[in-house]
Amino acid sequence: QAWALMEAQLGNHSRALELLKEGLGKVKEPEKQGVLLSCKGSILGRRQRFPEAEEAFRRALSLDERNPLIHYHFAADCLLPQGRREEACRHLHRALQLAPRKPRDRQRIQTALRQHCPPTDQEAPG
Repeated sequence: QAWALMEAQLGNHSRALELLKEGLGKVKEPEKQGVLLSCKGSILGRRQRFPEAEEAFRRALSLDERNPLIHYHFAADCLLPQGRREEACRHLHRALQLAPRKPRDRQRIQTALRQHCPPTDQEAPG
């Protein structure tokens, strides 16, 4: 995954996707496959290949629905760029509900919620 992300940052998207495909062929644990598929979805989403990105994210969530970062990246890298705000907000709320371990990840999710999503009844002031 790290190598694929590095290749993507360098603009080598085809190579990044090849590395993820290789990894998916070797990794058997569903949670690890979910992370690789989420990474694939993010790369595809950033390339505006949204149908493929969405397929990768949906497969990732079917393998690991409880990973908050899969929900976050699905919203940020695939749904929001397409203007699918309501669906993205559901995934962002779910990501926060799943309580990411790292404070940095919680902060990114909270920032995305503030920027893109109206407060829920529980969050509304008053």
